[in-house]
Amino acid sequence: MIAGKALLKRDGSLKAGPTVASIVSTIDLACDLVAIPSHHTDVRDERAAGDAVRLGPTADVGGNVEYDAETFDRDADATVGGSVTENDDLEVGGAGLPGGFAGGPWGGGGGPSIPGWVFPVWGVVLNAVLGAVVLLVAPGFADRVTALGTTEPAKTGGWGLLTVVGIPIALVVLLISIVGIPLALAGAVLFGLVLWLATVLGALVVGTGLLSLADRRSRWGALALGVVVVGVLGLVPFVGGLGQFVVLVIGLGAFARALGESGTDGRSPSTGG
Repeated sequence: MIAGKALLKRDGSLKAGPTVASIVSTIDLACDLVAIPSHHTDVRDERAAGDAVRLGPTADVGGNVEYDAETFDRDADATVGGSVTENDDLEVGGAGLPGGFAGGPWGGGGGPSIPGWVFPVWGVVLNAVLGAVVLLVAPGFADRVTALGTTEPAKTGGWGLLTVVGIPIALVVLLISIVGIPLALAGAVLFGLVLWLATVLGALVVGTGLLSLADRRSRWGALALGVVVVGVLGLVPFVGGLGQFVVLVIGLGAFARALGESGTDGRSPSTGG
């Protein structure tokens, strides 16, 4: 018996929440007895998943009961203030991000959850911040990147593909020697940051290309449009992930080429503010 709110998924994993003052009712599952809070006027809905779920005779749930189990048994003396329903696709606790978290300030089943749109929006904000830093610190470099990405996308994408494959191979080779291990670890961290930067630069290329269709030029407009479009693209099943990878490869290739080319010979006309 667990003194607190607890949720058990069908696979047997247990999510236990904060301890409560009064525990008098149980839900019997396939391999554990899980206690839930009762005799509270503000009891939230209960959710449970397992091979078998039983609502005991002293259960007093103030809200709804939702379960995912092969068998469900409700004692005649059990009290449920709301409805009792079966949900074959029940997500319990933190098992299905971004559906919710178990325990801590988020409580558990039936408690407040983080909406699914929070994570994509947060990603767009972070990318926009990084892009703003690039435009403020190195506007000329950003112009070269967008010029390479928009005028020679195939060649730039090829460079990006070689880079995204070649650098990890080089890091693995470094791991072979003891001396190379710290270099490989540091290189992996640096490469991760470069991939993030490449994603933002790729979004900048996308935004610049879209604005050019309307004969408009604006670094800041391209950044805002690009990060939003790439963020929304990521929400599209299957195709979205592939599209974001293409954006990453183009951004990485443009970044690599811009670094390798001469600052004067490879400089493109300013796209304006």
